[in-house]
Amino acid sequence: MIREIGAKRKIDVLVSTHNPALLNELGPEMISFVMVAHRDPIEGDSRLTLLEEVEHLPKLLASGRLGTIASTGALENALNKGTKRLQPKTHAETDCLPGMDADISTPSNNER
Repeated sequence: MIREIGAKRKIDVLVSTHNPALLNELGPEMISFVMVAHRDPIEGDSRLTLLEEVEHLPKLLASGRLGTIASTGALENALNKGTKRLQPKTHAETDCLPGMDADISTPSNNER
């Protein structure tokens, strides 16, 4: 219905929801238009990802409708699965910090 109204008025329509019932009503033809807002678990910033770019999306959708996989956490798990883990800082990366020991978790001799 919303798509029909947008086409009739020649406007784009943006819908934002967390409602599983509304998400469950989206047909397969709408998948390419769905964008998922989520928080990157490592960096902590917000990300927007096209639903069709989610790894193993067909398998996810085979396990349930979009609202169901979103509300059970399966979609979030799939989004987080591809997140790369940050590597700990090396000694060379901390050399620019004057007065800091190579292992920043160990107090310096002056602090003991």
